[in-house]
Amino acid sequence: MAHYQETLALKPDDADAHNNWGNSLEALNRHEEASDHYAMALKFRPDHAQALTNLGNTLQALNRHDEAIARYQEALAIKPEFAEAHNNLGHALQALNRTDEAIGHYQAALAIRPDYADAHNNWGIALHAQNRHNEAILRYDRVIALKPDYAEAQWNKSLALLGLGQFAAGWPLYEKRWQRKQTVALSDFNLPLWPGQESSAGVVSRQACSGRDGASRKMASQRSGFVTFIRSLRSLLGAATAGAGTNILIQFEQGLGDALQMLRYVLLLEQIGMRCWIQVPPALMLLTQRSFPRARVIALDQCPADVQFRVPMLSLPLAMKTFSEAQIPGVVPYLIADERKKAAWASRLATGRRHTVGLAWRGSPTHKHDRNRSIPLEILKPLLSLGEIQFVTLQKDLTDAESGELARHDNVIALDRALESFDDTAAIVSVVDLVISVDSSLAHLAGALNKATWVLLAFSPDWRWRLGRSDSPWYPSARLFRQPSPGDWTGVIEAVAASLCVQSPS
Repeated sequence: MAHYQETLALKPDDADAHNNWGNSLEALNRHEEASDHYAMALKFRPDHAQALTNLGNTLQALNRHDEAIARYQEALAIKPEFAEAHNNLGHALQALNRTDEAIGHYQAALAIRPDYADAHNNWGIALHAQNRHNEAILRYDRVIALKPDYAEAQWNKSLALLGLGQFAAGWPLYEKRWQRKQTVALSDFNLPLWPGQESSAGVVSRQACSGRDGASRKMASQRSGFVTFIRSLRSLLGAATAGAGTNILIQFEQGLGDALQMLRYVLLLEQIGMRCWIQVPPALMLLTQRSFPRARVIALDQCPADVQFRVPMLSLPLAMKTFSEAQIPGVVPYLIADERKKAAWASRLATGRRHTVGLAWRGSPTHKHDRNRSIPLEILKPLLSLGEIQFVTLQKDLTDAESGELARHDNVIALDRALESFDDTAAIVSVVDLVISVDSSLAHLAGALNKATWVLLAFSPDWRWRLGRSDSPWYPSARLFRQPSPGDWTGVIEAVAASLCVQSPS
């Protein structure tokens, strides 16, 4: 940047120097300063299409998508064949769920530059957002053919595969997350990654079961079943022997909901003889230690000296060969709430109404997709108007407007200030009849406690909720309510209200 300062000291109206200085600042995530230099470049050269596009990129980083769209459109008015501006305009439109328009600009970019990997990748993301997962996979494959080391496309492909339930293909590609620019690397503590459970031996080929007559097929099937049983038994015994006495560090990554979902694997690891050390943030410590008394629960920066391996939490399905829904560890509940807290909350929440329902309508505002998964409280009014239902809000950090709205309903108890940790929330969840939640950590907590849980999902949900079904292979007690079209929360809440009126929530 010193070079650009020197250049501008000699020639203050050098638009290219301002633009390049802005690029250097943007690379350091100093978005506001970068935008100032792009603005200066445009002051001295209003037709600087690259500076307009760069300014649009910075505005996107600041979540000012409408302003970014305007800058890209100005750049394209100056330079219609500007593939980068088309691609980035598509990205900004996609952020506002204007997916069809976004795809049009990705296609325009590719008409100009057929080998533009970023545009192919973004087109795949847009198709994914329309639940067109198979088409998205084809687009990601095109990216990978152009750039085999393009980790972002491989990871995006993994999300599409997992959303389709193709775990065997999806989990290995999910490991590409560590090569993404956005991923925060975990400390390796000088420990090797755990290579995982021994893979099962191969089964009898399909050809062995392809006899023309029923008798031969039956004999082949019996033979296949016996061989598979013996090999699976050998695999299990081998895994138990390999795991016996091994200390493993399970590393927290991503979000609280991810951790709550993946903690189910602790029991499986213990079954094959491994001793688990589990890193979790403070909010999960009490609950995790009570639920897994044989494990040691430690802070995120801790690692005992006698641990031999480490495994990130979201690598556990691959390490434990969860390659089909039938292989998902299904023991629920695997989290255990505090009995004394449960008794105290049961007494406090005994209001005499027909049912008590825990409710959460927002996730973390810092989540990348929070715009799509959270619901404005005003849309929940049809639920809150059901006077025979006692609602208990399990939403932290209520706004003043939310507190004011909830105070108007005598069938609502706001507990935001009582939720100090997930241990408190787990106790409340355990004593209500039903939990209704958006796709947040609360939904995972309730599912892990085997509480009846109604999950409110965006049109294009996270991979773990799959597509087009109302149940979850991860949480048997969950019922899924999906947006019928992008952004339509009203239809979801109407369906939930109707279900509450006609059936017992538990």
